Amino acid sequence: MISRQVIRNVLDDDYKINHELFAKLIHLIVRGRFLINDLSPDQNINLAQYLIDPAGIMLDISRLNEAQRAWFYDWLIKAHEQQQHPSQHFSRMMVSEHAGFTAEVSLTWWGRIKNWLRKKSCFYWKLNEECANQIITGVEIHQGLNGIFIHFTQEGIHNTYLEDTQGINSKRLIVTNILLEEIKKQKLQISDLKQQLSSPHPYALPVQDHAARKQQIKEYRKINGLIHEPWYLRIWYWLFPSSRPTGQENDEIKSIEDNKAVSLCQLADIEVEGFTHSSEIIIKEMRPNIENLTFCGGGAKIYGHVGCWQALNEWGIRPSYFSGSSAGAIMALFCYLGYDAEEIHRLFENLKQEHLVHFDIQAGGISDPQALKTALDYAIARRLKEITEKYQISYPRGLITFACLASIREQFPDCGLGKGLVVTATNKSLGKTVYFSLENSAHAEVSEMVKISASFPVIYRPTLIDGAEHNDGGILANLPVDAFDKNGDELLESATGNNLKVLAVQFDNGTERVAVDRVTQNVYKENFFLNLLYEFLTGVKDPASSWMLERLKLRNYGLQSVIINVGNVATTSFSVAPSLRKKMIAAGYTETINYLKSRYGYGKGQYYNDELMYLKFASLADVLNYICYRGKWHLFDELCSWINHNNYPDKDSLLMRAQKLSALHRPEDQNQFSIQKTTHFGRFFRNSIPATVEIRVGTQSHDLLLLLYPLFIKFSPEFFTHRKDRKKFARARHELTLHNPFASLDYLMQIHSPVHILFTIFLILMKTLKEDPAAVRSEYFSMLLEIINLDPQVHKKLYFNQWNLSLDQAIQVLTYFHQQASDDIIIAALTGNNISNNQGNDETRNATIALP
Repeated sequence: MISRQVIRNVLDDDYKINHELFAKLIHLIVRGRFLINDLSPDQNINLAQYLIDPAGIMLDISRLNEAQRAWFYDWLIKAHEQQQHPSQHFSRMMVSEHAGFTAEVSLTWWGRIKNWLRKKSCFYWKLNEECANQIITGVEIHQGLNGIFIHFTQEGIHNTYLEDTQGINSKRLIVTNILLEEIKKQKLQISDLKQQLSSPHPYALPVQDHAARKQQIKEYRKINGLIHEPWYLRIWYWLFPSSRPTGQENDEIKSIEDNKAVSLCQLADIEVEGFTHSSEIIIKEMRPNIENLTFCGGGAKIYGHVGCWQALNEWGIRPSYFSGSSAGAIMALFCYLGYDAEEIHRLFENLKQEHLVHFDIQAGGISDPQALKTALDYAIARRLKEITEKYQISYPRGLITFACLASIREQFPDCGLGKGLVVTATNKSLGKTVYFSLENSAHAEVSEMVKISASFPVIYRPTLIDGAEHNDGGILANLPVDAFDKNGDELLESATGNNLKVLAVQFDNGTERVAVDRVTQNVYKENFFLNLLYEFLTGVKDPASSWMLERLKLRNYGLQSVIINVGNVATTSFSVAPSLRKKMIAAGYTETINYLKSRYGYGKGQYYNDELMYLKFASLADVLNYICYRGKWHLFDELCSWINHNNYPDKDSLLMRAQKLSALHRPEDQNQFSIQKTTHFGRFFRNSIPATVEIRVGTQSHDLLLLLYPLFIKFSPEFFTHRKDRKKFARARHELTLHNPFASLDYLMQIHSPVHILFTIFLILMKTLKEDPAAVRSEYFSMLLEIINLDPQVHKKLYFNQWNLSLDQAIQVLTYFHQQASDDIIIAALTGNNISNNQGNDETRNATIALP
């Protein structure tokens, strides 16, 4: 029985067992980009022959985002769970992720026994009874991280690989969101599928040189580690390297020199070139500008990120979308808010460990992360205050959410805010990375989500979300480059389907540079004992496997990454010496400049993107297939028009192919939709922001935080004489929050011992601010901060006492300090000798505030 008849028997209308699932698989393969060892299918081999081949088919879903993967999984697998074979099915195949993509692995008898002991079965649907001859009996489906492996079980069929496949991991179908949209719109037509089985795949090409194709397949499989030289040859070539065949390199070089590329046509920003002595085509396209910036986690190494941001700013590169994990989430937030490198450095340089960690050891960690959130709230409030004053609008009331910030940017595009922000967290119970963004959590408070992402295990206790513990996003996804939609506007794509607008910033911890530079080696994975230790510290099962996948992800983005070596800096260190900060900033700056120099040019007083992408195709027919796969129909129509108006070889066959491809992907009854212009607040990941978000009259909590937080940070232990008072102040500082700025006042009022006069003034101003805000001006707090910052003589012993001052005394002493008056004048004011009695009769202003 011929191969296509075997397949058609399963699709026969009178046979109903799992009929629809099988039809869906054929439907996918017919419409998708089907590759055989990274080459287009051979036109001399019909589709049924490829399907009957014993090698399975990998559905590559690496280009789909999480929501698209969920829909595809429901459509392909969940919809048919009821018809699944009731007993566990243990396959002779399984999937592996070790190579950076999901690959099939053929199991030995021992591997099958281990799977049986571990109860690692696969999905299995029965398609036919095993009593018949030459039939497909069922379909196995193995789910991997970036692929779904399909394997047809067979009975009575000659089990020999085609010369075109040569073994496992040879057949791959690229699944994209464009393919999913086609599936949603078009119904299954069994009669059409039967016809396709008897024909070559729609993307199949005629093979002109079978020997050359065979060599290409061999090289592809060798590069990807699918074939290896026999052990005796490897030993021989190791002993006698000169005996290794070198091939006909001179002839190949001469052939390349003779076969020159000439321009054929220009399609929008795409240049199409053909060769003088072959049918090969080269497509050239400028690489997209850097629009998406991803920061890895790294704790104190964050200063390397600051150096990277400084270099990008100097070269006029201002990305619009930002993502990050852990410390990278903090950096991503600051860049999204529009802070430049110098401003970010100033925000960081005053923060020390005691400002962010309050030692209160419990089972979940040393400290709760409230102080971290307050620091983030301060940074957000400071930027929003500048924006609201610039555009003379009211400060947003309530929580500052992803949707709130997006709405501000939509109304004021030049306000400096980015277009999108994505931060990660780890759901400890599920062992899964969660993404917070406008798309996924529009009404979540931004500072809260960034705080969770940066909650380093052991240091910070987890935060509960819907009853589940969440903490540091870097535990499982330290470099969230996949936070962005991979389907860009460009025609060409990378081999791994990267988002070409991304620049990834990664610290070199000893294994990252090796992962990028030595692509033929396996990436590093922590050993069993280290994995157990990290399991204990993070509370997440098998983190080492996720870290290995992160290194593989970095390898895929190797040409789009800046890898910074900041030296031996502890991730958990919060206080970094100024010299080390400068060193890390310089390292980030230098690495980024080196990256940009090789890709950017300079002209007319500015830097510009000068990086060209190109991809070689077997023929112009191959180009038509590729454009269909990418869904760039305007380019498809332009190329068809050019072919029609030029005497290009095989013109008629090319136009016939174009007609068939258009009929397959663009049926005549497809409606043309006109996009109506609607009022909305912005877009991120192609999702509209809810139109209910408004900028309303705000409360004063943000103003209070902007006044108080810098002073809480500046008051050091030297302002207190007793250890207990220092602890009380540290607790008060930790209790300072955006939503309850005066919660810290109760702890401040418990300070009994002698303190510095400036702290007493601060306490008087803060208490009066709570009881009678009209009596205190914001300038007083600014003056106090300026004095602490500038006066080197501020810690003189004569300024320490148990001071008992009125508000007027406090203001006058503050004024003398600001005027840099002599000690005698300041002491006279403290004792009341030079205090004027004409300060008004307000009881509140003249009331004496006694320290307990």
